[in-house]
Amino acid sequence: MKKALKYLWLLTMLLITQACTTTPKQDDPAPVVDRSTSARGDEAAVMLDDARLDEMSGPDIIQPQEHQQISTVVVALMENARHEVNVGKWESAAATLERALRLQPKNALLWHRLGALRLQQRNWPQAINLASKSNSLAAGNYSLQAANWQIIAQARQLVGDDEGAKKARKNAAQLKKQ
Repeated sequence: MKKALKYLWLLTMLLITQACTTTPKQDDPAPVVDRSTSARGDEAAVMLDDARLDEMSGPDIIQPQEHQQISTVVVALMENARHEVNVGKWESAAATLERALRLQPKNALLWHRLGALRLQQRNWPQAINLASKSNSLAAGNYSLQAANWQIIAQARQLVGDDEGAKKARKNAAQLKKQ
């Protein structure tokens, strides 16, 4: 009986989550985003393809801390955000991740994924801040911390902080060894 109620609750939460999203009409044109310029002209460095974004925020990076449980609703929101990124709805994906963060504000993975998304959106100062927040919550998760330092390094490089980028890459390399 308890198991049936648990599945009913899960189904209800997933339906509520889906009810909060809208689907575009089929005849709506895809939004056009101008990515022709960057702060330093390093277009190749900032363009993250889906594989790179997945590498930085994929499930293999995340091994939740033993004391932290990720709720099924947050997992569903993370999957929705991944789908939105894959179809180019970056602002919608960011809003979805922010909604998940309201449910689990101490989830280092959510902060990391939002940081990776902001990096892809060329919002470098916010990417640095979000990755730093993730690092502050990811004690003991060296692979996640290293991925955060990679975001910080790339964002710092793109804002012209070459020395900060070098230090961030060094931190990432040290964490990868652990």
